[in-house]
Amino acid sequence: MKKIKLIIADDHLLIRQGLRKVIESNSAYEILAETGNGAEVIELVKNHDADLLILDINLPGRGGMDIIKDIKAA
Repeated sequence: MKKIKLIIADDHLLIRQGLRKVIESNSAYEILAETGNGAEVIELVKNHDADLLILDINLPGRGGMDIIKDIKAA
């Protein structure tokens, strides 16, 4: 069975840790990377072959909606 590969982007460490714990309890998923920095999200998406991005819309600096536009454009 192919695992669903994902990236987590949220500026709250506690949220990222909680998501990681829940996701890792299911063997169908593999976490490739995580970040709390909006500027890093696009680089992580470019450098990893992820199937899914869990993205906080209210990231400081660069908002999630701007990041989504850039990812779609790329």
